[in-house]
Amino acid sequence: MDAAIRSTISGASKRPAVNLALVYQPSLAPISIDPSKYANALSPTNPQGDMLALRRFYDSIGNAVPNWAYAFAPSQQRVDRLYGALIQGARPADHADMQAIIAKAKQTISLAQAPPVVVGDTTWVPTYPDQDDWSNPDQMTSSVSIALNAIPPGTGSVSTIGQPAPITWSFVGYSMQLPVATTTTVFSIGFSYRVINLVRPWWDWVLINSPKWSADGIVAGGISDPRSPGGKLMPLVPTAFVVAKNIALTVKAIGNDARILSLIAAKDWQVNLGQIQFGRTQANLEDPDFRAVLSSGSTASGPASEQTFQLQGSAIQILGWVSAKLPKLPPR
Repeated sequence: MDAAIRSTISGASKRPAVNLALVYQPSLAPISIDPSKYANALSPTNPQGDMLALRRFYDSIGNAVPNWAYAFAPSQQRVDRLYGALIQGARPADHADMQAIIAKAKQTISLAQAPPVVVGDTTWVPTYPDQDDWSNPDQMTSSVSIALNAIPPGTGSVSTIGQPAPITWSFVGYSMQLPVATTTTVFSIGFSYRVINLVRPWWDWVLINSPKWSADGIVAGGISDPRSPGGKLMPLVPTAFVVAKNIALTVKAIGNDARILSLIAAKDWQVNLGQIQFGRTQANLEDPDFRAVLSSGSTASGPASEQTFQLQGSAIQILGWVSAKLPKLPPR
């Protein structure tokens, strides 16, 4: 990486204190983290770090664009590419100061580009975690016990989009999903965690929040207005995520759900309940108990009295994301 890029990285800071409407989106599906893949990544405070580790962060976490929905489901878009295309086509509209602001934004993202690091790759613009050791489980020291769909403390003043979908069971390695019975109650979820901010030194909030510009070939709101036919490209930009360990779930159930939970606890099957993954052993079709679960689905009977179960998460997981609602882009 050349000196100009390293200078841009070294001058990076956390996101500006602008007035942002923030939303919280729980992960749509479990996202497990292997800390070794992100160790010693290049960052604003570690400019001699590993570029490949940073690229892994970019690919899996840093630059995903979420869909406009209750849960976080990454689209096929990338924050840096959409923003870059928008900035390159930006034109001032009846405001002398805007020309200098746009020129600065173009220069900043140009200097922040990183070289290809994998075969067939092109240049890319990194996003950084604000804490170099973000995936270190020893640093996840805040603990909390909340309802399954509650928002973790420390994420700021956030809202949600719409309502959550019904929770389902699914077994790792298998596509079948079983609905969670209405008689089953997820009493609480406990975990140790930390909130990681996303740093984009090339992102210009002054330009984004200005109403005095347009972009060649893009209608007003064509990038970010979710009410516009094409405006769902980037209605949100992620600003933080919640990473957790020691996830423990307390579930009360009767009937078939109690039967399934008893087997999960006894055999340590890997199972997803909503966005949380539990267990350490992938269920095997040669196991008659597992075949019985799959064949009977949610129709089998089980204990008639309510039972309480404790499920333990087996990995470091990303529980959810905080994103900023973007203004109408381009504004004109």
